[in-house]
Amino acid sequence: MERRTFLRGSIVLAAGTLARAPLSEALFPAAQAATEPYRAFADTSEWNQPLPVDAPTDPSSDAFIDHLKNIDGDIDHPRLVVGAGAAPIFWAREGDPEYILSEFAFPVRIPAHARPASASDAQLTVYDVERGYVIKLHRAVFDGKDWSANSASIYYLESNGLIWRLQESDDERNRGHRGYPPPLHAVRWDEIQAGAIEHVLKVAINRTAPRHVYPGGGDEDGTGLIPEGAVLRIRPSVDLLVKNLSASARVIATAMQRYGIVVGDQSGIPMALKVESLSMQSVAQQWIDVGIDRNSLSRITFDDFECIQLGYHRPVTT
Repeated sequence: MERRTFLRGSIVLAAGTLARAPLSEALFPAAQAATEPYRAFADTSEWNQPLPVDAPTDPSSDAFIDHLKNIDGDIDHPRLVVGAGAAPIFWAREGDPEYILSEFAFPVRIPAHARPASASDAQLTVYDVERGYVIKLHRAVFDGKDWSANSASIYYLESNGLIWRLQESDDERNRGHRGYPPPLHAVRWDEIQAGAIEHVLKVAINRTAPRHVYPGGGDEDGTGLIPEGAVLRIRPSVDLLVKNLSASARVIATAMQRYGIVVGDQSGIPMALKVESLSMQSVAQQWIDVGIDRNSLSRITFDDFECIQLGYHRPVTT
Protein backbone atom coordinates (compact mmCIF):
# COMPACT_ATOMS: atom_id res chain seq x y z
CA MET A 1 0.00 0.00 0.00
CA GLU A 2 1.39 3.38 -0.96
CA ARG A 3 1.97 5.66 2.03
CA ARG A 4 2.31 9.40 1.72
CA THR A 5 4.81 11.38 3.74
CA PHE A 6 5.12 14.99 4.78
CA LEU A 7 5.60 17.96 2.54
CA ARG A 8 8.99 19.53 3.18
CA GLY A 9 8.57 22.38 0.72
CA SER A 10 5.43 24.30 -0.08
CA ILE A 11 3.78 25.69 -3.15
CA VAL A 12 2.60 29.24 -2.62
CA LEU A 13 -0.59 29.98 -4.51
CA ALA A 14 -0.66 33.64 -5.42
CA ALA A 15 -2.21 35.34 -8.41
CA GLY A 16 -2.82 31.89 -9.90
CA THR A 17 0.88 30.98 -10.05
CA LEU A 18 2.85 28.23 -8.32
CA ALA A 19 6.23 28.84 -6.74
CA ARG A 20 8.39 26.86 -4.32
CA ALA A 21 8.88 28.26 -0.84
CA PRO A 22 10.02 26.72 2.47
CA LEU A 23 7.56 25.70 5.15
CA SER A 24 8.42 26.04 8.81
CA GLU A 25 9.56 22.84 10.53
CA ALA A 26 7.17 23.81 13.35
CA LEU A 27 4.31 22.63 11.18
CA PHE A 28 5.53 19.12 10.50
CA PRO A 29 7.55 16.41 12.24
CA ALA A 30 10.87 15.27 10.90
CA ALA A 31 10.27 13.08 7.87
CA GLN A 32 11.84 12.00 4.63
CA ALA A 33 11.70 14.47 1.79
CA ALA A 34 8.53 14.20 -0.23
CA THR A 35 6.51 16.09 -2.81
CA GLU A 36 3.01 15.34 -1.53
CA PRO A 37 1.23 16.20 1.71
CA TYR A 38 0.35 13.44 4.11
CA ARG A 39 -2.89 11.55 3.47
CA ALA A 40 -4.40 9.49 6.27
CA PHE A 41 -5.80 5.98 5.83
CA ALA A 42 -5.38 3.27 3.21
CA ASP A 43 -5.52 4.29 -0.43
CA THR A 44 -8.54 2.00 -0.76
CA SER A 45 -10.41 3.80 2.02
CA GLU A 46 -13.93 5.07 1.36
CA TRP A 47 -12.56 8.50 2.25
CA ASN A 48 -9.75 8.35 -0.31
CA GLN A 49 -11.50 6.92 -3.38
CA PRO A 50 -12.71 9.37 -6.03
CA LEU A 51 -16.39 9.22 -6.92
CA PRO A 52 -17.05 7.72 -10.33
CA VAL A 53 -18.42 10.23 -12.81
CA ASP A 54 -21.50 8.03 -13.17
CA ALA A 55 -22.06 7.48 -9.44
CA PRO A 56 -25.82 7.20 -8.88
CA THR A 57 -27.74 10.27 -7.75
CA ASP A 58 -30.15 9.87 -4.86
CA PRO A 59 -33.87 10.19 -5.67
CA SER A 60 -34.06 12.90 -2.98
CA SER A 61 -31.14 14.89 -4.38
CA ASP A 62 -33.28 17.76 -5.72
CA ALA A 63 -35.20 18.01 -2.45
CA PHE A 64 -31.94 18.08 -0.46
CA ILE A 65 -30.51 20.86 -2.63
CA ASP A 66 -33.74 22.88 -2.36
CA HIS A 67 -33.56 22.43 1.41
CA LEU A 68 -30.06 23.95 1.49
CA LYS A 69 -31.17 26.82 -0.74
CA ASN A 70 -34.12 27.65 1.49
CA ILE A 71 -32.31 27.69 4.84
CA ASP A 72 -31.01 31.23 4.36
CA GLY A 73 -31.81 33.15 1.20
CA ASP A 74 -28.73 35.33 1.67
CA ILE A 75 -26.31 32.37 1.63
CA ASP A 76 -26.52 30.21 -1.48
CA HIS A 77 -23.05 28.65 -1.30
CA PRO A 78 -20.70 26.77 1.05
CA ARG A 79 -18.83 29.03 3.45
CA LEU A 80 -15.31 28.45 4.71
CA VAL A 81 -14.76 28.74 8.45
CA VAL A 82 -11.71 30.92 9.06
CA GLY A 83 -10.57 32.86 12.12
CA ALA A 84 -11.64 31.75 15.60
CA GLY A 85 -13.66 28.81 14.29
CA ALA A 86 -10.84 27.36 12.20
CA ALA A 87 -9.32 23.98 13.15
CA PRO A 88 -6.00 23.85 15.05
CA ILE A 89 -3.94 20.92 13.73
CA PHE A 90 -0.65 19.76 15.23
CA TRP A 91 1.86 16.99 14.57
CA ALA A 92 3.35 15.01 17.46
CA ARG A 93 6.96 13.95 17.34
CA GLU A 94 9.62 12.37 19.51
CA GLY A 95 10.19 14.36 22.68
CA ASP A 96 6.72 15.89 22.88
CA PRO A 97 5.08 15.62 26.32
CA GLU A 98 2.65 12.80 27.03
CA TYR A 99 -0.71 13.20 28.73
CA ILE A 100 -3.18 10.78 30.25
CA LEU A 101 -6.78 11.52 29.26
CA SER A 102 -9.72 9.44 30.38
CA GLU A 103 -10.87 9.06 26.76
CA PHE A 104 -7.78 7.04 25.79
CA ALA A 105 -6.36 3.79 27.12
CA PHE A 106 -2.77 5.01 26.88
CA PRO A 107 -0.81 8.28 27.14
CA VAL A 108 -0.97 10.48 24.04
CA ARG A 109 1.59 12.98 22.81
CA ILE A 110 0.52 16.59 22.40
CA PRO A 111 3.07 19.23 21.34
CA ALA A 112 3.92 21.77 24.04
CA HIS A 113 2.83 24.67 21.82
CA ALA A 114 -0.55 23.13 20.96
CA ARG A 115 -3.68 25.04 21.96
CA PRO A 116 -7.36 24.46 21.12
CA ALA A 117 -9.54 26.69 18.98
CA SER A 118 -10.80 29.81 20.72
CA ALA A 119 -14.35 29.08 19.53
CA SER A 120 -16.83 27.46 21.94
CA ASP A 121 -16.11 23.95 20.61
CA ALA A 122 -12.41 24.34 21.60
CA GLN A 123 -11.34 21.59 19.21
CA LEU A 124 -7.81 20.33 18.76
CA THR A 125 -6.43 17.73 16.32
CA VAL A 126 -3.09 15.98 16.76
CA TYR A 127 -1.54 13.59 14.24
CA ASP A 128 0.93 11.10 15.72
CA VAL A 129 2.15 9.42 12.55
CA GLU A 130 5.01 7.61 14.28
CA ARG A 131 2.56 5.90 16.65
CA GLY A 132 0.00 5.44 13.92
CA TYR A 133 -3.08 7.44 14.92
CA VAL A 134 -4.77 10.83 14.87
CA ILE A 135 -6.77 12.19 17.80
CA LYS A 136 -9.23 15.04 18.16
CA LEU A 137 -10.31 16.66 21.41
CA HIS A 138 -13.62 18.49 21.76
CA ARG A 139 -13.95 21.29 24.30
CA ALA A 140 -10.33 20.76 25.17
CA VAL A 141 -8.74 22.54 28.13
CA PHE A 142 -5.08 22.85 29.04
CA ASP A 143 -4.55 24.07 32.60
CA GLY A 144 -0.82 24.59 32.20
CA LYS A 145 -0.07 21.07 33.36
CA ASP A 146 -2.67 18.62 32.02
CA TRP A 147 -5.15 18.32 29.16
CA SER A 148 -8.80 17.43 29.55
CA ALA A 149 -11.68 17.24 27.09
CA ASN A 150 -15.44 16.85 26.98
CA SER A 151 -15.07 14.12 24.34
CA ALA A 152 -12.43 12.75 22.02
CA SER A 153 -11.93 10.60 18.95
CA ILE A 154 -9.10 8.40 17.70
CA TYR A 155 -8.59 6.82 14.28
CA TYR A 156 -5.70 4.65 13.14
CA LEU A 157 -3.86 5.97 10.13
CA GLU A 158 -3.15 2.62 8.43
CA SER A 159 -6.80 1.55 8.65
CA ASN A 160 -9.62 2.29 6.23
CA GLY A 161 -10.76 5.11 8.50
CA LEU A 162 -14.26 3.75 9.18
CA ILE A 163 -15.67 3.69 12.71
CA TRP A 164 -15.56 0.36 14.52
CA ARG A 165 -19.34 -0.18 14.55
CA LEU A 166 -19.58 -0.39 10.75
CA GLN A 167 -19.20 -3.89 9.36
CA GLU A 168 -16.94 -2.40 6.67
CA SER A 169 -14.45 -1.13 9.27
CA ASP A 170 -11.11 -2.93 9.45
CA ASP A 171 -10.00 -1.58 12.84
CA GLU A 172 -12.10 -1.89 15.99
CA ARG A 173 -10.02 0.86 17.62
CA ASN A 174 -11.46 3.58 15.35
CA ARG A 175 -13.79 5.57 17.56
CA GLY A 176 -15.44 8.95 17.95
CA HIS A 177 -17.28 11.83 16.27
CA ARG A 178 -20.05 9.58 14.97
CA GLY A 179 -17.75 8.03 12.38
CA TYR A 180 -16.30 11.13 10.70
CA PRO A 181 -12.54 10.96 11.35
CA PRO A 182 -10.45 14.09 12.04
CA PRO A 183 -8.53 14.12 8.72
CA LEU A 184 -11.81 15.01 6.97
CA HIS A 185 -12.67 17.92 9.25
CA ALA A 186 -10.65 20.73 7.70
CA VAL A 187 -8.71 21.90 4.67
CA ARG A 188 -5.04 21.79 5.69
CA TRP A 189 -2.58 24.51 4.78
CA ASP A 190 -0.07 22.05 3.32
CA GLU A 191 -2.74 20.57 1.03
CA ILE A 192 -3.51 23.97 -0.45
CA GLN A 193 0.21 24.64 -0.81
CA ALA A 194 0.60 21.34 -2.66
CA GLY A 195 -2.29 22.17 -4.96
CA ALA A 196 -4.41 19.08 -4.26
CA ILE A 197 -6.76 17.65 -1.63
CA GLU A 198 -7.09 13.95 -2.30
CA HIS A 199 -9.82 12.85 0.10
CA VAL A 200 -13.39 13.53 1.18
CA LEU A 201 -14.04 16.64 3.27
CA LYS A 202 -16.61 16.89 6.07
CA VAL A 203 -19.10 19.74 6.10
CA ALA A 204 -21.63 20.93 8.66
CA ILE A 205 -25.10 22.01 7.62
CA ASN A 206 -27.73 24.02 9.47
CA ARG A 207 -29.70 20.99 10.68
CA THR A 208 -29.22 17.32 9.94
CA ALA A 209 -31.94 14.67 9.88
CA PRO A 210 -32.56 12.38 12.89
CA ARG A 211 -30.82 9.49 11.12
CA HIS A 212 -27.58 8.59 9.42
CA VAL A 213 -26.38 6.48 6.50
CA TYR A 214 -23.11 4.80 5.48
CA PRO A 215 -20.31 5.85 5.68
CA GLY A 216 -21.53 7.73 8.74
CA GLY A 217 -21.69 5.92 12.05
CA GLY A 218 -24.04 8.13 14.00
CA ASP A 219 -26.05 11.35 14.03
CA GLU A 220 -27.09 14.20 16.31
CA ASP A 221 -30.81 13.42 16.13
CA GLY A 222 -31.47 16.72 14.39
CA THR A 223 -34.69 18.09 12.95
CA GLY A 224 -33.55 18.67 9.37
CA LEU A 225 -33.94 16.77 6.10
CA ILE A 226 -30.46 15.61 5.06
CA PRO A 227 -29.06 12.65 7.04
CA GLU A 228 -25.54 12.57 8.38
CA GLY A 229 -23.35 10.42 6.16
CA ALA A 230 -24.95 11.85 3.01
CA VAL A 231 -22.33 12.55 0.36
CA LEU A 232 -22.75 15.55 -1.92
CA ARG A 233 -20.52 16.66 -4.74
CA ILE A 234 -20.19 19.41 -7.30
CA ARG A 235 -21.73 17.87 -10.38
CA PRO A 236 -19.12 16.52 -12.84
CA SER A 237 -20.63 18.67 -15.60
CA VAL A 238 -19.74 21.89 -13.74
CA ASP A 239 -16.69 23.54 -15.32
CA LEU A 240 -14.69 24.93 -12.41
CA LEU A 241 -12.38 26.85 -14.73
CA VAL A 242 -15.14 29.25 -15.69
CA LYS A 243 -16.12 29.95 -12.08
CA ASN A 244 -13.31 32.51 -11.68
CA LEU A 245 -12.17 31.08 -8.37
CA SER A 246 -8.86 31.88 -6.75
CA ALA A 247 -6.25 29.16 -7.30
CA SER A 248 -6.62 28.04 -3.68
CA ALA A 249 -10.42 27.98 -3.81
CA ARG A 250 -10.24 25.92 -7.00
CA VAL A 251 -8.18 23.29 -5.12
CA ILE A 252 -11.00 22.98 -2.57
CA ALA A 253 -13.72 22.95 -5.23
CA THR A 254 -11.86 20.26 -7.17
CA ALA A 255 -11.85 18.01 -4.11
CA MET A 256 -15.57 18.68 -3.62
CA GLN A 257 -16.18 17.59 -7.17
CA ARG A 258 -13.84 14.61 -7.34
CA TYR A 259 -14.17 13.11 -3.84
CA GLY A 260 -17.32 14.79 -2.57
CA ILE A 261 -18.22 16.16 0.84
CA VAL A 262 -19.84 14.20 3.67
CA VAL A 263 -22.47 15.74 5.93
CA GLY A 264 -21.19 15.09 9.43
CA ASP A 265 -22.16 17.94 11.70
CA GLN A 266 -24.57 20.80 12.36
CA SER A 267 -23.86 24.49 11.85
CA GLY A 268 -25.50 27.87 12.18
CA ILE A 269 -25.35 28.44 8.42
CA PRO A 270 -26.52 26.37 5.43
CA MET A 271 -23.11 24.74 4.85
CA ALA A 272 -19.74 25.24 6.55
CA LEU A 273 -16.31 23.81 5.80
CA LYS A 274 -13.41 24.49 8.15
CA VAL A 275 -9.85 25.37 7.20
CA GLU A 276 -6.80 24.81 9.37
CA SER A 277 -6.11 27.46 11.98
CA LEU A 278 -2.78 29.16 11.37
CA SER A 279 -2.82 31.46 14.39
CA MET A 280 -0.54 29.18 16.46
CA GLN A 281 1.65 27.98 13.60
CA SER A 282 4.91 29.46 12.36
CA VAL A 283 3.53 30.43 8.98
CA ALA A 284 4.50 33.78 7.53
CA GLN A 285 1.41 33.90 5.33
CA GLN A 286 -2.28 33.76 6.16
CA TRP A 287 -5.24 32.33 4.29
CA ILE A 288 -6.17 35.72 2.88
CA ASP A 289 -2.74 35.89 1.23
CA VAL A 290 -3.60 32.86 -0.90
CA GLY A 291 -7.10 33.95 -1.80
CA ILE A 292 -9.07 32.26 0.98
CA ASP A 293 -11.78 33.90 3.06
CA ARG A 294 -15.22 32.78 4.14
CA ASN A 295 -16.78 33.58 0.76
CA SER A 296 -14.06 32.13 -1.48
CA LEU A 297 -16.52 29.51 -2.77
CA SER A 298 -19.33 31.99 -3.41
CA ARG A 299 -19.25 31.28 -7.15
CA ILE A 300 -20.08 27.65 -6.37
CA THR A 301 -23.77 27.71 -5.50
CA PHE A 302 -25.94 24.91 -4.12
CA ASP A 303 -27.42 24.52 -7.60
CA ASP A 304 -24.02 23.16 -8.65
CA PHE A 305 -24.35 20.21 -6.24
CA GLU A 306 -26.02 16.82 -6.27
CA CYS A 307 -26.43 14.17 -3.60
CA ILE A 308 -25.01 10.73 -4.28
CA GLN A 309 -27.30 7.78 -3.58
CA LEU A 310 -27.57 7.42 0.20
CA GLY A 311 -25.46 4.58 1.55
CA TYR A 312 -23.41 4.33 -1.67
CA HIS A 313 -20.18 2.32 -1.48
CA ARG A 314 -17.45 3.64 -3.76
CA PRO A 315 -15.77 1.11 -6.02
CA VAL A 316 -12.06 0.65 -5.30
CA THR A 317 -9.99 1.91 -8.23
CA THR A 318 -6.52 2.06 -6.66
